[in-house]
Amino acid sequence: MEGVARWSQRGAVVAMAAIAACATVPPCPERGGPVWRELTSEHFVLRSDLPLDEATDVLRTLEETRAAMLASVWRGEAGPLGRTQAIALSSPREFAAFTGPLIGGMHLQHPPFRPTLVLGAADATQSAAKHEVAHELAFSVLPVEPPWYAEGLAGFLQTIRYDRAQGDAYVGEPAEDLYRYFSTGGPMDLDRLLGRVPDDPFQAVQFYATSWLLVHYLFNKRFDGWQRLTDRLARLEPGRAAFLAEFPDLSGDGLYRTLIDYARGGQYTVLRPRVAPWTATPRVRTMADTEAHGARAYLYWALRDRNDEITDATLRTEIDEGLHGPAPSVDALAVAFYGPDAHVKQRRAELAALATRTHPESWMSWLMAADGESNGLLAKRGDLFRGLAKAPDEPEILLRLATVDAQEGQWDDAVALTNRILGAGLVHHGLWLLHAQALRETGHCAMADRWAASLSAYLPLAEVPAIAVLEERPCQEGADHRPSDAGTTATAAPASEPVR
Repeated sequence: MEGVARWSQRGAVVAMAAIAACATVPPCPERGGPVWRELTSEHFVLRSDLPLDEATDVLRTLEETRAAMLASVWRGEAGPLGRTQAIALSSPREFAAFTGPLIGGMHLQHPPFRPTLVLGAADATQSAAKHEVAHELAFSVLPVEPPWYAEGLAGFLQTIRYDRAQGDAYVGEPAEDLYRYFSTGGPMDLDRLLGRVPDDPFQAVQFYATSWLLVHYLFNKRFDGWQRLTDRLARLEPGRAAFLAEFPDLSGDGLYRTLIDYARGGQYTVLRPRVAPWTATPRVRTMADTEAHGARAYLYWALRDRNDEITDATLRTEIDEGLHGPAPSVDALAVAFYGPDAHVKQRRAELAALATRTHPESWMSWLMAADGESNGLLAKRGDLFRGLAKAPDEPEILLRLATVDAQEGQWDDAVALTNRILGAGLVHHGLWLLHAQALRETGHCAMADRWAASLSAYLPLAEVPAIAVLEERPCQEGADHRPSDAGTTATAAPASEPVR
C-alpha cells in the first residue's frame, strides 16, 4: 500500500551542546548505579543500563524496524550474518559523555570488535536508531558504497514508522530536520556530493541534507534508475562514473534545478508494507560489573578520536575495573590488547593468555591469542581454528585465516575466504585491500582492477597509495595460480578510520 503526501516544514534540531557540557556517566552497579543487562533476540544482542521494560522496548523497535526495512527496500535479503550488536545508554548525558556533542546514535565500525549500534535513551526508538539500523543492513547487501549513497539511504529510512496495532510500516516520510537544512542552505554541488564527506561541519550538514533529498527523489521519481545505479555499484563501477552514466541530466546545474523543484512542490509516495509485530521474548542476562566496565571501556576507546573529553585516565580506569577479579571482561581484555593508547601494565601475551584461560568460549580470546602469537603461522592457525569452532561465521577470524593463507602464498584459499567475508558485510579496509590483491594473484585481473578503481574513492586519502602498490603487481588473466613465496601487502590490521 502507498499514499501520496506533500512536504512539511515542521521539526526542530535537537541541541546537544548543553547536555554535553554536563555529560556524566553513572556509577556501575557495585557502586549503586543502574543494572546492566544483555538482551538477545533473533537478530540483535542489546547491552543496556536502561530499566528492563525500556530496554525490551528498544529491542522490539530494532526488530520491527529491521523487518520493515527489509520488506520495503531489500526484499528477499536476509540481512547480516549473526546478530547485530547494540548498546543503549540510559540518559542523554551518559550518551554525550562517550560521544561528545553529537545528535542521535552512531554505527561504530571498529575492528576487531563487531559493528555496534550505539543509542541514547532519548533517541533509542527514534530516527537515530533507525538511521544506524539502515547502515547495518545496507553494508550487508552492498559493503562498498559511495558516501552520499550510504548517508542518503540511511536518511531516507530513518523516518520509518511502524503501527504495531495495524501491522503497517510507513516508509518514505520526510526527514524534517534534513528538509529544513536543505531549505536553508540549498543543495551541495554535484562534484562535492560525489566525493568524501566534508570535514567542515557546515558543509557536512549540507552533504547529509542533499544526499537524503537526492535518494528521496530517486526513490520517488526515478526508481528504475536507482535500481540500475545500485546494480552498477554492486559490479564495482566507480561511484562517480556510475552516477553520471545513469543520470547524465543531473550533471552541471541539473542536480541543483531538479532538487530545488522537487523540494518546493514535488509530491512523494509513502510506502506501507505489511510487517508482523515482534512478539518474541528475549533472553535476558544480568551482566557482571566487570562486563559493564568492559562495555564502557570499548565505547571510550572507540570514540576517543571523536571526543576530546575522553582522557587516558578515563579509559585506563574503565579497563582496570573491567580486568578486576577472577572473571575479567573480554571487552576490557580486547581493548587493552588492541589499544596502543590503553597503557596497561600487562604485556599483550599476558592479556591473550588471561583471555583464553578465563574465557575459552569466546572467539575474541582466540583472536587475541592468534594476533599475539610469536611461534609462527602454524601456531597462529591453531588459535584461529579454535576461535572458528566457537563462531564459525565470525568475519574477523576468517579474515585472519585469509591473511595467513596469503602469507603462505595460498591465494586460491585466500580469495575463497575473502569472498565469504564480503558476504557478511564487513566494512574493513584491510579486507578490501587483501581481496583486491588475492584477485590479482589468482588471475582475476579485470575484477581486481574494478576493485582498485572503486576503492580509490572510498579509502581515506592516507590509504589510497596502497591501491597503487597493488596495481603495480603483475597479473596474468586466468593464470593457474599455485602456491609461491609471494608475500602480501595487505594485512588484517584494524582500519584506521571507520567507514560510514
